[in-house]
Amino acid sequence: SSFSFSPAPPLLALEVEASQAALAVLLHLHTAGEEPGRSSLGAHGGTKGGSQPGGGEDGSSERSDAQAVLAAGSRHRLASLATRILRDFAHVAGGGSNAGGSNVGAQQTRDEINARAPLAVDALKALARFSDDLFAEKAEEAFPALTALVRCEHAPAEVSRVLGEVFTAKIGPLVIGSLGKS
Repeated sequence: SSFSFSPAPPLLALEVEASQAALAVLLHLHTAGEEPGRSSLGAHGGTKGGSQPGGGEDGSSERSDAQAVLAAGSRHRLASLATRILRDFAHVAGGGSNAGGSNVGAQQTRDEINARAPLAVDALKALARFSDDLFAEKAEEAFPALTALVRCEHAPAEVSRVLGEVFTAKIGPLVIGSLGKS
């Protein structure tokens, strides 16, 4: 009997799904503590008529304090995860994983780019949601991955579009601000 390859386990799909979940959780923790007055708990009935007995200021301020602590703790992890996701995507979309060029290898690379593209879009959108101060603090970490994405010839249009939005909304104001300081 001849040896045949069994289909590979869906490791890429699992990796993408796990990274999207981690990104969503960290982004939620980050944004939940940013503006205590605008809590994301509203979807769960936590705004008017609160779910706590008495619904007094103490309960909401404790929640806000906890959210602020979680937000502060999540910002570094969120920036690191988003940067890693973008760096990995740039490596694949830039041709780093398929230097050979066989048809099978090229198709696998295209499939991997297509599988990772929504994750890269989510990571870019997460960076875009950073406050200007936090983005400025994390720009040194994220900028190499962002510029690597600019150089990617095979990035899908949605990735390029959201990347342009990040440069317009976040990088542009940083550059203009730094020019004003000099």
